[in-house]
Amino acid sequence: MNWSGVAYECLFIELGPIIWDDDSVLHIGFIGGDDWQKDQVKKFSVEWTKYTNIGFNFDTTSRGTSSYDILISFGKDGGSWSQLGTISHDEVRAGNASMNFGWITPDHREDVIRQTILHEFGHSLGLTHMHQNPWRVGFPDVAFDEEACKKHFKSFDNWDEDTPQHNVLKEFTLNYSKLSDQDMKTRMINLVLRPFDPHSIMMYQFDANLAEGGKGGTLQNWELSARDKYCIQNAYPWRYQPEHDLTTSRQW
Repeated sequence: MNWSGVAYECLFIELGPIIWDDDSVLHIGFIGGDDWQKDQVKKFSVEWTKYTNIGFNFDTTSRGTSSYDILISFGKDGGSWSQLGTISHDEVRAGNASMNFGWITPDHREDVIRQTILHEFGHSLGLTHMHQNPWRVGFPDVAFDEEACKKHFKSFDNWDEDTPQHNVLKEFTLNYSKLSDQDMKTRMINLVLRPFDPHSIMMYQFDANLAEGGKGGTLQNWELSARDKYCIQNAYPWRYQPEHDLTTSRQW
């Protein structure tokens, strides 16, 4: 891909701090969805809490929607997506869902549902797409053919012209001027600039014809990789041994 003459801001998505406070219990609500769909989210998302100091509280009370940290919808026409980290809370306060699951339905395989939930909750904790990692350079599997990607995702996921750029082609970077200290920089590096990991749950599956010269392609990843676990632990490190179990959803 020839980037010569392209402005810096057209190539990168620049992030400031998007990390939740240590030992936060994130209040998670739902817009619509039936009990079965909600149970799938609760069951699979908590895998992440085994490796962080963050807890999930799936609140079933009638609190105002703007008070949630994460608000999940189930729009069938909206695909599956999530805001990054604390941007989720900003989006909820603006009156919007911060996450959507478009294909959590009984006619989908359980492993597909689980993979989708793990991927989107990775985003909600601040993890960016692995295929948008700047360290992907040198890995031919993700040396994307821009036009092939645009054509593929427009037909497959009904994306508009800008979405392949935002979800696949652009790389993430950090705005270091907005990161307050070395600890915050280290944590954000673990979320955004971690070493390239082709086994990450945050990596899309790509057909070979989406890489330059048709010489690439990646497999679907179904589990949190060892590096996923390592990096999320370093972004949200334990300060002490918790007295309570954060690996299950709590109904407070």
